[in-house]
Amino acid sequence: MSGTKVIRLKGHSDNIRSLCLSQDGTKIISGSSDHTIKIWDIGQQSCIGTIRNHLDSVWTLSADTNFRYLVSGSRDKTVCLTSLQTFESNCVCVFDSQVCASTFIFDENSNSQQKIAIGTADANISL
Repeated sequence: MSGTKVIRLKGHSDNIRSLCLSQDGTKIISGSSDHTIKIWDIGQQSCIGTIRNHLDSVWTLSADTNFRYLVSGSRDKTVCLTSLQTFESNCVCVFDSQVCASTFIFDENSNSQQKIAIGTADANISL
């Protein structure tokens, strides 16, 4: 990768478990074993927000196509939905097992049409 500029964004205190990049490539969200989620501005090369809504490692992140909402899943067995505009969070699900994967579908034509698919450590998928 000669000629490619490498940008290093520092701010987490433990390993990064999940990343989510905006479609326009201007922002990235990281989830970490330090229990936090950080929103980064790639152009500014800085953290523009920190979300603390989990009590254990953040294992999975998924955002809608417009980067307005974020779904995060954690080893603490919770799934949270967060507004990326206000950083307000609601933990929407609690599972019997750690949350390992998530995907988020948001119907742009109807704010009420949100679907979240969750994969857990006990080999189940929940919708």
